[in-house]
Amino acid sequence: MLWRYAVRARLVRPDAVDEEIQTLTARLTPGLGDYMVLIVVGLFLPIVAIVGYLAIAVVRIVPFGLRKHRAAVR
Repeated sequence: MLWRYAVRARLVRPDAVDEEIQTLTARLTPGLGDYMVLIVVGLFLPIVAIVGYLAIAVVRIVPFGLRKHRAAVR
C-alpha cells in the first residue's frame, strides 16, 4: 500500500522508467493478500508468520524475473 501511495504522490525517482514502475507494482500487488493471510496466521502461529513475511519480502523485492526480461530486451 505504501508503494501505491508513493507512485500516486509522485515520490518515485523521476528517472524511473514507467515500465519498471509497472513491473514493480505488479510484483508487489499479490503480496498484499499474502500479508493479510499471514496476519491471521500470526495470531495462532507467530513463527510461521515471521518466516512467511521474510519469504514474501525476498520473492517480491528481489528482481528474479526482471533480470531475465532485461536480458531478453538486449
